[in-house]
Amino acid sequence: MIQRLVTRNPSPAGVARVAAAFDDDGQGVRGDMKAVVHAALTDPEARDPAHADTPGAGTLREPVLRVTAWLRALEAKSTTGCFLMGQTDDPAASIGRTPMRAPSVFGFFRPGYLPPDTSIAQATLVAPEMRTTHAISVAGWLDRLGVMTGVV
Repeated sequence: MIQRLVTRNPSPAGVARVAAAFDDDGQGVRGDMKAVVHAALTDPEARDPAHADTPGAGTLREPVLRVTAWLRALEAKSTTGCFLMGQTDDPAASIGRTPMRAPSVFGFFRPGYLPPDTSIAQATLVAPEMRTTHAISVAGWLDRLGVMTGVV
């Protein structure tokens, strides 16, 4: 849960704090998911800016979340109430992923992926979203931005 909501590489202490919330929500209840999510999102590693410079902190947004964040940042509006994006699977002309089409219940990425020949791998930190980040996918992302903004 910490890896999906906060950072791909949580510290053992951060994991222990969230696990403690699973064991006891403060009211003696074990397994209260509301308490677990609260613990993950309010943990010092998630909230304290001093942790932002820690190696492995944060996460790269996966393509679908990158598009939604971009649309929110620009306060995008639709005249029909729908955002029709069409096919987005082609990494050369779009974002390389289509919502609701993950090949596995675990999503688009293997959780333990270490990008080869990088400082991330040398530090044995995981970066699953880097599995599909390469020259073609970056160019496809830029092309999709141009299409969505009407620049291209």
